[in-house]
Amino acid sequence: MSSFDAERGVMILEPEQWDVLQRMVTGPIAQRANYAEGVLAGLEDIGVIDPYGPTLAASKVLAGLMAADARYSLRRMDPKDVVPVRDIVFWLSSPRCTVERYDTDGVHVYGCDDVEVPHIALANDNLYPRPMVDDGPDDIYDTLAAAVRLADVQAAEANMGAIGYGGPKASQFVQDARDGRWTIVLHSREDQGPGPGLRPDRSADDPRSAHHDLRHRGGRFSRWRPQRSQPGHPPDPRVRHRGMGTPIILDVGHQLNQPTATHPKTQTHKTRV
Repeated sequence: MSSFDAERGVMILEPEQWDVLQRMVTGPIAQRANYAEGVLAGLEDIGVIDPYGPTLAASKVLAGLMAADARYSLRRMDPKDVVPVRDIVFWLSSPRCTVERYDTDGVHVYGCDDVEVPHIALANDNLYPRPMVDDGPDDIYDTLAAAVRLADVQAAEANMGAIGYGGPKASQFVQDARDGRWTIVLHSREDQGPGPGLRPDRSADDPRSAHHDLRHRGGRFSRWRPQRSQPGHPPDPRVRHRGMGTPIILDVGHQLNQPTATHPKTQTHKTRV
């Protein structure tokens, strides 16, 4: 059931409603969805639009979306989860951003300050201190990243299974890959291009030079993380959010079997794809 809590500034929309609302406020004016389409989608009934466009309260939520110069996306895939694929998207602007988070009851849309984006992203990732254990395979297939992009859980499971059966038997990583004890998080960022629409940022290394390393305790960024001094990161206070990271990161985590620990520890292999 869709709703809009104007006081808290949180919308919960059906995917179809969110699609119509985005088309009403973004893109070339001549191609935007009109008021009638918004009414048919039920957006007026919940107080998101009126005959003049988004209501004042809705405009505050959508400010980041309407002024966005970049989009940062995080997709988490876990075959054991009730919702195997969970997405959260940040429409990046300054000082306000718009967040769209997909859950079982619909798309949650709300606004946040640009400085809050990293905290929200980390809260929706599986990042926390983990041991420095590197027993995984030397390579992770780029087809695995493609499966995550397409939200194809079966293809991802097949890829992880192949890694499990093809890797060293003594490796805990490949054992968990084979047995389905894993989580994959795909991070990506697209910047506003010279024309309409967003394009993947390619300011860093050649994306074909995929490699991975172990994220260790303390969360040190790997050597291919783009810096603000590079073309994609001009020294402008409005682009603080662009420090979110490389265009595409594949974060593969698995459970380390340590029965004596209160909480299972995990390790990740992080790949630029």
